[in-house]
This record gives sequence, C-alpha cells and structure tokens, in this order.
Amino acid sequence: MIQVARKLLQDAPFPVHRLDVALFLSLAALLLPPIGFLAPAGTAPLLAAAALATLAAGRRAVLSELRRLAAPAALLAAIGLWGVVSALWSIVPARSVSESLRFLLLAFAGLVVFAGAGTLDKGGRRRVGIGALGGLVLGFAVLAIELFGDFPLRRLAGNMPAEIPLVWLDRGAQIVVLAAIPAAAALPSRRTGVLVALAVALALWPLKSVTAAVSLGTALVAFVLGMRWGRQLGLAGAAAFIALTVALPLAQPSRDAIGAFYETVPSIRTSAHHRLVIWSWTAERIAERPFLGWGFDASRALPGGKTLAADYMPLERYGLKLDGEVLPLHPHDAILQWWVELGIVGAALGATLAVFVWIQAGLAGPYALALVAAAMPPLLLSFGVWQWWWLSTLFLIAAFVRSVPRPASEG
Repeated sequence: MIQVARKLLQDAPFPVHRLDVALFLSLAALLLPPIGFLAPAGTAPLLAAAALATLAAGRRAVLSELRRLAAPAALLAAIGLWGVVSALWSIVPARSVSESLRFLLLAFAGLVVFAGAGTLDKGGRRRVGIGALGGLVLGFAVLAIELFGDFPLRRLAGNMPAEIPLVWLDRGAQIVVLAAIPAAAALPSRRTGVLVALAVALALWPLKSVTAAVSLGTALVAFVLGMRWGRQLGLAGAAAFIALTVALPLAQPSRDAIGAFYETVPSIRTSAHHRLVIWSWTAERIAERPFLGWGFDASRALPGGKTLAADYMPLERYGLKLDGEVLPLHPHDAILQWWVELGIVGAALGATLAVFVWIQAGLAGPYALALVAAAMPPLLLSFGVWQWWWLSTLFLIAAFVRSVPRPASEG
C-alpha cells in the first residue's frame, strides 16, 4: 500500500518530495468538521487517506515513531485478535471475523496517523493548528448553511426526505466538540481558547444534542482541572473507568427505578429512559454468557433483541410509553458492549486500554485530558464502540491534539 500511495503522489502534478506529513494532517484537520455535518461516515475514508499519505510522505520517521507506540498497539491488537477468536462461539461467526479484521486495519491506520503527528517540527505543528482552526470555521459555516437553508448541501445528494430531522446533525455536533480541542490549542493563549468553547456552545444550542452538550461540559471541566492536577485527574479517570467496568453489568435499573426517574424528571427525552431499558436488557444477556460473550459485533443479532421495549418493560402506569426495540444495533455503552460481545476478557482488555489512555492523557496535559473526557459521554451513552466513523474521528482528533503546538502564553 505504501508503494502504491508513493507512486500516485509521484505521478501527481507536484513532486512527492515537496509533500510532508504536516500537509496531510492539516488537510485532514480542515476537512473533518464539515465532513462531520455532511457525511459523518466519510471520516473513515479520511483516516485511511491520511494514513496512506502519511506513510508515503514520511515512511522512515513514521515507522520509527510507531515503535514507541508498542503498548497501545498491543492492546488494540489484543482486542481485535480476541474478536477473531470469538468467532469460534459467536452467533454470527462470519461477521465477527470480518469486523474484527476491519477493526485491526482501522486501528493500524489510526496509529500511523498518530505516529505521524509525533514526527512534526515546529512549523509543521503550526500548519496543523491552522488547519484545525480553519476546519472548525468551515464546520460552523456548513452547519449554518444546513440549518438556515433547510439542508441544501445534503439535498444535493438526492433522495432526501421532505423534512430532515435535526438528529441527522448529532454526529457532526459531536465531531465539532472534539475538533474544538486542537483548534483551541492552536490559539495564542488558553484564555483565547475560551472563545472556541463559547462558539461551539452557541453552535450546539439549536441542535439540542444532549450528548454533545455533556461532552463539551466534561471537556471544559477536565481542561480546567488538568491545568493544576493533570496526573491526579488521569489516575481518577482510570479508577472510575475500572469501577464502571465492574459495576455496570451488575447495577442496572429496575422497572420501578426507571419509572420513578421519569416521574421525577419528565422533561428529559424519552430516549434517555429507553437507554436505561436497553442497558437492563443487555445486562441480562451478559449474565447468560459472562465469560466468553456472544461474539465480536454480535449485539445486533442477540436473541430477543427485536422485542419491543414497551413489551419487555411496560411503563405505562408511570405515564411513559417507549418506542423502539430492546437492542437497536448496539447497547449504546462501550463497557456493556465489550461485556456482552467479548465477555470478561474483552471487558478487561477494553478497560485496560481506557486506563492506559487516561493515564497518558494525565501526563500529556490539559488538552489531552479534555479530549479523553469529551470522548467519555458518547462512548458510555451513545455510539457503538466499533463504529468506523466514531473510531476514525477519535484517532484523527488524537493526532491533531498531539500535533498542535501548545499556547506560548498561558494567559
């Protein structure tokens, strides 16, 4: 693949020796936010293109940097390989193998881009910072066009419904929250970075994306605390993740608890209560196969998963009528998905990876901590843990945060 990418670049109108890793990372940073609003699934091809270009432009330096990432590489490889092994008992063995291999490929691409970020000089870091700022501005522009123009850009693709729901912008909202972190780091001081957070908050307001709003809040809290207690916050985050990994399969809410929660806070979206029902049902499936699980990416095929949530857990006496199934595609929680699909081994591997990331973020500083804290709400409340677009986004943003120079003024 490296040779193919290099050949393509050599045949381009400009010679390959004028290209460098910073150019490709800055382009990726520029494109990620608008892609998030227009076609979130495009983040996976963006990561693949960035990885191939990074290898082609700086192969020796990138491969050398990759050797320093042996620990996360080993953890990611262990998760993927355990997924392949899980095909032996999986209820969807072919899918478990194919999705595990795709995960391994994506993880390799992510590590390549992250390694490339570690090879940049001062000038390259500055260029990536400019790309991150430009990408955020472009993302805001696309959002404004879509909101005030009734999604004209999306309608260019054709086959769009007459009325497009705001929920279609949820993934873009989450991407913008994460993209704001390297953009803030590119500004001359930490105080000016507050302007970025304010701009993101204003952009999120009309979208009503609860998870993205919580993500922004956790990022701000982690950043502020990380400026003084970075290492301690990293250790606290790691400890909290371990506790959640142990507790979540055992402490799922009962029908009475969900009903009482709805009566106490009826203004919260029905989807939040549906999420609690999903987790309760998933915990029961975990208890049936706690050691090995049901197989990598087998959540969508679990027996009984198509049962209506209202039939599984009637809540009408509390005035709550739920729509949807007890497990639509995935559990909407990374920890529960590791448990139900990969058993105790998968849950332990996932928790070890999270602990490693939290501790390393604590050592890296407040921007890294903000990124990890911002990723926790969608990981634990919303997205599937194997979703390509989501994993690609995390790898790309992590590379941008590693690339962008820290503010010279601590303001």
